[in-house]
Amino acid sequence: MNEDTRPPPARTGRRQMLKTLGALPVVGALSSLPASGEPRKAAAASAQNAVIVTPADAREHARLKALDLDHPEVVARRKTMPAGKIGGLSIGRVICGSNLISMNMHARDLGYVSSLARHYNTEERIFMTLKKCEELGIDSIVLKNHNFRQFKLSRYWEEWGGRMRWIADVITTDIDKFEGLLEEHLELGAS
Repeated sequence: MNEDTRPPPARTGRRQMLKTLGALPVVGALSSLPASGEPRKAAAASAQNAVIVTPADAREHARLKALDLDHPEVVARRKTMPAGKIGGLSIGRVICGSNLISMNMHARDLGYVSSLARHYNTEERIFMTLKKCEELGIDSIVLKNHNFRQFKLSRYWEEWGGRMRWIADVITTDIDKFEGLLEEHLELGAS
């Protein structure tokens, strides 16, 4: 065949390319599992507890955990965030959403995205994100009760000195269950 009669090379679609590239971190993680036959459950647990992967991550983790939200520079920065009122509650006009915490990624057919996020978003990473938000003046997050329990978010307030307000995200299709679910959110600490 001469060059003029050859069919054009097949093109890989964007989604196929992203699926292929997106699998690389998974392959890397699997290649780092112990060869001793450690059960997958134990390996997954150790991966879930892995927080810090670089010295820069370790420094930022330590900085955020020790960050005093009453430091004058932090207070001044936080005061620049415009606020509004809902009932008697004053809330900054930027509110964190819960999708990264709830692993509701809206990833369409990119199946690896939720797994990737679950391995990255450990409790400590979530706490780092919340503290960074507070440092920048964001004082509220919308969460469902199961997110709060799953990630033991009360630890953020107790161990990290966080003040992030939790706004209840009560989801139900049964109106008769709404009040009970709202009470459960409030008992866990929702504002």
